[in-house]
Amino acid sequence: MNDKQYNPSEALHLQQANKRKKYNPRTAGEFWNVKRKIHIGNSQTSKLRTRYKSDNKTPLFLSRGKIDLFLQCPRCFYFIMKYGLRRISDLNLPLNNLVDACCKNDMDYCRQHDVIHPVFQENNIELKPYIPEDMHQLRLWRDDMKNYIGATYLYEKYNWLLCGIVDDIMVNDDGDLVIVDFKSTSKPNNIESFDDVSFSAGLKVQLEWYNWLFLQKGYSVDNTAYLIYYNAVQDRHLQPDEHFSLMRFRRSLVPVECNLDWIEPTLDAIYECLESPVPPKQEFYQDKKKERNRCDQCAYLSMYEELA
Repeated sequence: MNDKQYNPSEALHLQQANKRKKYNPRTAGEFWNVKRKIHIGNSQTSKLRTRYKSDNKTPLFLSRGKIDLFLQCPRCFYFIMKYGLRRISDLNLPLNNLVDACCKNDMDYCRQHDVIHPVFQENNIELKPYIPEDMHQLRLWRDDMKNYIGATYLYEKYNWLLCGIVDDIMVNDDGDLVIVDFKSTSKPNNIESFDDVSFSAGLKVQLEWYNWLFLQKGYSVDNTAYLIYYNAVQDRHLQPDEHFSLMRFRRSLVPVECNLDWIEPTLDAIYECLESPVPPKQEFYQDKKKERNRCDQCAYLSMYEELA
């Protein structure tokens, strides 16, 4: 029998401490020693900078998530990239991750047998999974090893290592790469077009970033990307002769036309933001005759200051 008295607070703190041992790019440290060799020109490195410093020789790691953060709140981005402050961590979504893994397995089966996935056949689209000369390269792009980096491109203008983790890549008859992203949800209605997609603005930015990244890497990329949606049906329950509850999904394909004109101006704006000696001002909007903060994180911090 365990005689140690149960302390829920201590247990929760220990759980959080164990989580922090798993190093990831949201670290508050100044550098990140990654678990893979990243090729930059004729050299390679396993050390990246996670806090911005002018004219530093070590490339600054800038992921697609950081681009999203800057677009949503330049002020939060400034404090995170210059001072290593953290935002509230996103929730882990193991079921969504499982769907992604199953989708990758399906695509790898099609890749191995050189066939078109049924989701494209159903929509009369001639796309097959991309087969690179080195399959290890594809696994790096998809981040199958959980290194939190994906595909990389050195943006020499500012010495930034731009990164993005793709779910998978198809290829069309012209040899152009086609970016696909797997999504799972549970909605009563079918997802038939981009108008039916939740959080569509963020997903479009995500696909556009991947498209631009692979163009910079020298690939020919189709301007149309695709969301492959698995929508869980809510009409299934345990049957008397079954030992498991089954969940069924409706599968759909949603094309997304990419506009890449915003990306390089955004990178320039990020540089100006990081070079500034003062953080960007908080942004507000009017709602029901009240001034409200555009960023929830900034609103929380401001409220703390007001209550202190």
